[in-house]
Amino acid sequence: THIQNGSRYDTPGLLHEAPQAAGLDCRREWMVGVNEDEPLQAWYEATRSLLERHPQIDALLIHHAVVCGAVFSAAQDAGRCIGHDLAVVGSDDLIDTAWQRPGLTVIAEPVAVIAEALCDQALRGLQGRPSQVVTLESDLLIRGSSTLVQ
Repeated sequence: THIQNGSRYDTPGLLHEAPQAAGLDCRREWMVGVNEDEPLQAWYEATRSLLERHPQIDALLIHHAVVCGAVFSAAQDAGRCIGHDLAVVGSDDLIDTAWQRPGLTVIAEPVAVIAEALCDQALRGLQGRPSQVVTLESDLLIRGSSTLVQ
């Protein structure tokens, strides 16, 4: 398993520990950081290099679904077949993720609920009330990019 992460949301401890807690082999050298303001070519090159250096990787978690085209191309150019010998999962459900071929499996965040919670927290602060911890559930939308054939 590999985690690809943009620097803005860089939480390598969490992203490294959670897969290990689930019993997955997730090594720090498999974590690749690409700044989110970098061109798609940087995502392509980082992904292709990673897969060529570590052919045992069988899954990628990409933090920004907008880069999945570059990641898919890099994987294919590295000789991998997405959904067969390499699973790919994104962390946001953009309008086009279902239209990728294969469709990108995503962790879908409840954007409207998040916006409402943020507004509520802002109002609480303006009113001098303490903020609250808000826990929201995400949905895993399984599509063709993660249906590995054994």
